[in-house]
This record gives sequence, structure tokens and C-alpha cells, in this order.
Amino acid sequence: MLSTSAFTGLAKNALRAVAVVSIVCAGGEAAAVKQVEYPTSIVEVARGETSWTSPGDVDLSDDVRASVLPPALGGESEYLLVTDFGFSIPSGATITGIQVVPEGYYVWNDNRAFVYGFARKSGQTTPAVYTGVTLMATEWQWRLGSQTELWLDTWTPADINSSGFGAYVWVSNEDSYVSNSIYLDSISINVFYTGGAPVIPTLSPTALAALLLALVAAGVVVLERRSASRAIGAVGA
Repeated sequence: MLSTSAFTGLAKNALRAVAVVSIVCAGGEAAAVKQVEYPTSIVEVARGETSWTSPGDVDLSDDVRASVLPPALGGESEYLLVTDFGFSIPSGATITGIQVVPEGYYVWNDNRAFVYGFARKSGQTTPAVYTGVTLMATEWQWRLGSQTELWLDTWTPADINSSGFGAYVWVSNEDSYVSNSIYLDSISINVFYTGGAPVIPTLSPTALAALLLALVAAGVVVLERRSASRAIGAVGA
């Protein structure tokens, strides 16, 4: 029997292995494919004032959160460098946009806490451009960049598929008086591209079983026995 930690690891790997792909069409133009991945490497970089608690918990959208308490009057957190996303953009594809997507919230809804970030190539430490959004008291996936944002750079599939590709993300507190916690559940990246051969992910039997059990536990999939002559089937909720 798998231990809890082993099962959790398999489930996370299986969830990452299933490419979340959607089609984006605009005015009859060629469709762009969106591939979404989460990081497997999270490093805190000393560029701000306040360290994170459990920074490694931004690896997946699972309600297990990293937190930080930056001081008022413009206090910033340390930067989180997230890499090793495991993208598999096909050779020959044209990268049309990159979104950095921190998921989180600020416990005090006064429109004075912000999350910032930028996409980075392997080895890059300073941005050509970065962007930020206001955090609210309701947890949300805050999209930094757009479906056509290239961060003042050009990108190849090799750049995206590199283990060093990723993002820097940090938060700040602009409140004049109050210092409250900021929480991040995950940091994912959406990559939009056109062209190239389609990528079909594969799962080992063990990873597939772990994925199915994780989906059942989350209530996404229900196992139902139809009859004695029929196998148990997965029914989408």
C-alpha cells in the first residue's frame, strides 16, 4: 500500500502530467493552444524585506498556502523564483503569449496589497518589464500578462521547455497603517502558442491510478458500479 506522502507525490505528478489545454479563437484567426503547468522548484530570493513561511507550498493549487507579512508603507516580500515547470511546447511552434498566474489573497480588503511578477528565461535575473495587480480578500488566480504578452522578448519552444524557464513573483503592502498577512496558494504559468505538432501527455499505470484516486477524493470523479456484468466506470461530476 502506498504511504500518504508517496500517494501525494504521485497524485501531484499525475496532475502535472495531464496538460490543461484549451483553444482560444479570435475573429477567425488561427487558434492558439494554451498549456498550463506548475513549478517543481521554488526558491526564495533575498530582494525584499520579509521572508515567506512555507514558500514551497505554491507548487500546486491545493489550498495549502505560503504566507508572508510585509510591513506597511510599501514593505515588500522576498522574491519567489519558480522554475522546472515541465512544459512540452512542440518544436516549430510560435510562442504568442505568456501569463504568470499567482493564486492568493490579502486578508484586509482595502485595495492596498499588490502581487507582482515577470516571466524569465533560464538565467535571467532582472526583468525587461514586470506587472502587478491589486490583491483582494477573496482568493483568485491573478493573471499577470495576457494571451499576447511576451515581456518585451522573443521566445522559442526550447526557452519554454528549459528547466530554468519560470517567473519571479513578490508582493507588497502599501497600507499606511496596517500590516496583514498575504497568502499564495499556487503560482502557475500559461503559455499560448500556435503551430507545431500536438503534444499528447502519457501517464504510467501507477500515476494514472493516483490521478484517478485524487480526483475521486476531490469529488471531481465518481466511481459507480453499473451492474455485475459491467466494470466500474468513471463518471464526470
